[in-house]
Amino acid sequence: QDAEIYFGRVEKDQTVAANLGEGRYGWIHVISGRIRALNENLSPGDGAAISQAAKLDLSASEASEFLLFNLN
Repeated sequence: QDAEIYFGRVEKDQTVAANLGEGRYGWIHVISGRIRALNENLSPGDGAAISQAAKLDLSASEASEFLLFNLN
Protein backbone atom coordinates (compact mmCIF):
# COMPACT_ATOMS: atom_id res chain seq x y z
CA GLN A 1 0.00 0.00 0.00
CA ASP A 2 1.10 3.52 -0.81
CA ALA A 3 0.50 5.97 2.04
CA GLU A 4 1.45 9.55 2.86
CA ILE A 5 0.85 11.14 6.27
CA TYR A 6 0.63 14.90 6.78
CA PHE A 7 0.38 17.08 9.88
CA GLY A 8 -1.65 20.25 9.39
CA ARG A 9 -2.59 23.37 11.26
CA VAL A 10 -5.50 25.67 10.44
CA GLU A 11 -6.06 29.02 12.15
CA LYS A 12 -9.49 30.20 13.30
CA ASP A 13 -11.85 31.09 10.42
CA GLN A 14 -9.35 29.86 7.81
CA THR A 15 -9.67 27.14 5.17
CA VAL A 16 -6.93 24.98 3.67
CA ALA A 17 -7.20 22.70 0.66
CA ALA A 18 -5.74 19.21 0.56
CA ASN A 19 -5.25 17.45 -2.77
CA LEU A 20 -5.49 13.68 -2.42
CA GLY A 21 -5.32 12.93 -6.13
CA GLU A 22 -7.63 10.97 -8.40
CA GLY A 23 -8.43 7.42 -7.30
CA ARG A 24 -6.97 7.89 -3.81
CA TYR A 25 -8.58 7.63 -0.40
CA GLY A 26 -7.99 9.54 2.77
CA TRP A 27 -8.53 9.69 6.49
CA ILE A 28 -8.52 12.82 8.61
CA HIS A 29 -7.94 12.71 12.36
CA VAL A 30 -8.46 15.86 14.46
CA ILE A 31 -5.83 16.41 17.14
CA SER A 32 -7.11 19.71 18.56
CA GLY A 33 -9.68 22.37 17.76
CA ARG A 34 -12.71 22.01 15.53
CA ILE A 35 -12.61 21.31 11.80
CA ARG A 36 -15.35 21.11 9.18
CA ALA A 37 -14.67 18.70 6.32
CA LEU A 38 -17.07 17.10 3.83
CA ASN A 39 -20.05 18.79 5.54
CA GLU A 40 -19.13 17.19 8.88
CA ASN A 41 -18.03 18.95 12.07
CA LEU A 42 -15.08 17.19 13.67
CA SER A 43 -13.76 17.59 17.22
CA PRO A 44 -10.56 16.35 18.92
CA GLY A 45 -10.32 12.57 18.57
CA ASP A 46 -12.77 12.44 15.67
CA GLY A 47 -11.84 10.87 12.36
CA ALA A 48 -13.46 10.71 8.95
CA ALA A 49 -12.93 8.52 5.91
CA ILE A 50 -12.56 10.25 2.55
CA SER A 51 -13.43 8.59 -0.74
CA GLN A 52 -14.41 9.87 -4.16
CA ALA A 53 -12.92 13.31 -3.43
CA ALA A 54 -9.68 14.33 -5.13
CA LYS A 55 -9.70 17.65 -3.25
CA LEU A 56 -10.71 18.32 0.33
CA ASP A 57 -11.37 21.71 1.99
CA LEU A 58 -10.74 21.89 5.73
CA SER A 59 -12.23 24.85 7.63
CA ALA A 60 -11.56 25.69 11.27
CA SER A 61 -13.87 27.45 13.73
CA GLU A 62 -10.91 27.69 16.14
CA ALA A 63 -7.17 27.10 15.86
CA SER A 64 -6.89 23.40 14.99
CA GLU A 65 -4.39 20.63 14.28
CA PHE A 66 -4.99 17.43 12.33
CA LEU A 67 -3.40 14.44 10.66
CA LEU A 68 -4.27 13.63 7.05
CA PHE A 69 -3.61 10.17 5.65
CA ASN A 70 -3.47 9.98 1.83
CA LEU A 71 -3.91 6.32 0.84
CA ASN A 72 -3.94 4.22 -2.29
